[in-house]
Amino acid sequence: MEIKEFFGPSSIVSFGGASGIVWTINSALRGLLRSNPTWLLFLIALVVAYVGSYVAGTLHGGLAIFLGFVNGCLLFCTAAGIQSGGSKAVQGTPAGSSKLQGDNFRFWSSYFE
Repeated sequence: MEIKEFFGPSSIVSFGGASGIVWTINSALRGLLRSNPTWLLFLIALVVAYVGSYVAGTLHGGLAIFLGFVNGCLLFCTAAGIQSGGSKAVQGTPAGSSKLQGDNFRFWSSYFE
C-alpha cells in the first residue's frame, strides 16, 4: 500500500482524522503566535466540524447546523485532552513543588492549568 498523503478529504470526515487536523493546526498556530488562546482551538474545531459536514454532504437544515456545533465541541474537547495529556507526559514537576519550571508559555502547555 502506497501512502500519497497524510490528511485528505476522507480524513476530515473521520473522528480520528478530524481530531488530528484540529490538534495539528492549533499546535502550529500556538508555536507561531507564542500564545495559548483557548478560543483559537475552539474556533479551529468548529471550522473543521463544519468543513467535514460540508465534505460529507450533510450540512442541510437546522439540525445539521446544531450537530455541526456539537461535533465542534467534541473535537475541541478531544484536542484539548490531547494537549493536556501531552503536557503531563513532557513536563515534570520539580521535587517538593507543585509548580512547573520554565517560561509562561511552553509548546506542550495544557489549556487548563
